[in-house]
Amino acid sequence: MAEGTENQSTWIREEWFRAQLPGRWEKAPTDEETWCMYRGDVGGEQFSVTLYFLAQPMSMRERQPVVESMLEMSRKAEVSVAGWPPELGAISYGEQGETLAARYTGFEAPQRRFATLILCAPLVTYVVHYAVLGLTDEAFQDRAGAIMNALRIPSA
Repeated sequence: MAEGTENQSTWIREEWFRAQLPGRWEKAPTDEETWCMYRGDVGGEQFSVTLYFLAQPMSMRERQPVVESMLEMSRKAEVSVAGWPPELGAISYGEQGETLAARYTGFEAPQRRFATLILCAPLVTYVVHYAVLGLTDEAFQDRAGAIMNALRIPSA
C-alpha cells in the first residue's frame, strides 16, 4: 500500500515487494491478489507488478526458460495492445544473488514509453511494468531506471 509521500516520494509496501517511488503514487483498486497497479502524477504513469508463484524452488538453470517465456508473453502483449507495432528495445539480462533478471524498454508512437523488468527468484517470478506518456527518451530512461531500481524483493 502507498504509505506516504514525504520528500516527493511514495513508499509502497506490499507482501511480496517494497519500493520507494519518486513522486506521488496512488494504488488502483483491484481484487487480484497477484497483481497490483499504481498510478503516478507524471504523464499518466502506471507501475504494475504481477506475481507468478512457482510450485517448488527452481535452480538458476531451471528458471532461465521461465524468464524467456515471461519475456515472450510480455512482448506479445505490448504488440497486441498497441494501435500499431511498438518499437521494442533489446533485452538485457543479469542476475543478483538467486534472482535472474531481464529488462527491455519500448516506445509506442506518438508518445507512450514503457519498461518491463522480469525477476525470477527461486519461488516467485515478478513481471514489473512501467509506462508513461509524453516524456523524452532521456527523461524516460532516467525515470524508468529510478523506478525499476527502487523495487526490492525478499531474499531467497
